[in-house]
Amino acid sequence: MTVISDELGINRGTCANIIKTLVDVGYLAKNGIKKGYALGNKIYQLTGVTNYLGSLLEFSFPYLEELSERAGESVLLSTVKDGKRIILYQVYSYHEVQVRAKVESTVYRTTSGRLQLAYFSSESLREFVKAYGLPGEEWPEVTNIEDLKKELSTIRSKGSLVTFSKNHVVGMSYPIYYEGQVVAAIGIYLPDVRYNAIIGETLNLALKETAATINALL
Repeated sequence: MTVISDELGINRGTCANIIKTLVDVGYLAKNGIKKGYALGNKIYQLTGVTNYLGSLLEFSFPYLEELSERAGESVLLSTVKDGKRIILYQVYSYHEVQVRAKVESTVYRTTSGRLQLAYFSSESLREFVKAYGLPGEEWPEVTNIEDLKKELSTIRSKGSLVTFSKNHVVGMSYPIYYEGQVVAAIGIYLPDVRYNAIIGETLNLALKETAATINALL
């Protein structure tokens, strides 16, 4: 709340009242463990997010917060819409050095975006490439449509994705299903200085179990 009031230049008491009202009517959601705020269901209704994502947002917050506590790293829930990877909810870690992912980014650039793209149908993938092109520098291993299909097929066969970026960020992601279709993804992001094979196994297990829990409920 301090960050919000300072950024907007308004009295903190006034800011508290506004935020409380926004939480009460569903435009903001209280992040209990980290004592922050995220966009609420009403915002996603305004932007046309489908009902199943609204349901996902309602019950997934505690599981994402628990995952962040268990992993000790930042966690996010995202979807793909209009050619972008959009973060629906994000829980930051307590580390002084941590990854802060952009709310909106290109699908090709992000771990969770690539993962979700891997589950597109052939027709949907064709339309996506037609609308947004190939990744170029955002995915150097992909230089043509056949490369893209091969990379996505590999991701889909594994059922998850781990990436290591040139910016020293490790990203890990698992899909979230609704009626047999991938509609979102959960992920863990951390600086590579805190990552090794043993830690990777621990994080992967925690992420996999959380995805399974959310999928079972959704």
